Order: sequence, then C-alpha cells, then structure tokens
Amino acid sequence: MTTGLVHDLTTRGVSETRTPCKFSLIQQVVSPEESEALSNAMSLIKDDRGVGRAKVYSYEWLVDVLSKHGHQISTSTLGRHARGKCGCQ
Repeated sequence: MTTGLVHDLTTRGVSETRTPCKFSLIQQVVSPEESEALSNAMSLIKDDRGVGRAKVYSYEWLVDVLSKHGHQISTSTLGRHARGKCGCQ
C-alpha cells in the first residue's frame, strides 16, 4: 500500500473533510438544556417573518447572546449551519 504524497493527495474521503461547525461544537460543550435552547433559538430565527427592525430573532441577536456567555461565533457560521451548508451536513 502506498502512503506517499501522491496517495495522500488523491485519496481523501468525504468523512475526512467534514468537521462539525462552530455551532455544533458549542452545542456539544453546553448542557443538554442549553443545547435544546440553542436549537429552539435557531428555529425562532428561521420562523421570524419580520423584516428589518420588525425582526425579533436574528443571527446577530444569537451571536450577541452567545458572545455574552463566552461563545464566539459569526453570523455567517450560523447562516451556513441553518442552510445545511456547514461541515455538519
């Protein structure tokens, strides 16, 4: 079996490229109750039909809440996770 550079560069599997996104990592380190609250918060964001200032729940809101509790994450990471475009999928 070849374990050289060419082999390593041409045989990478999908499972090796998928790593949990920051949102999933945060969910793994918080309590089960907090993890459920995070999932609910993402649902609230998806379901909020407000526009502009009428929007109550947003990625910016969730970033602020998580930051307040010591969890740094970006709005773009939350958006990718919500759309299923992150490493979790």
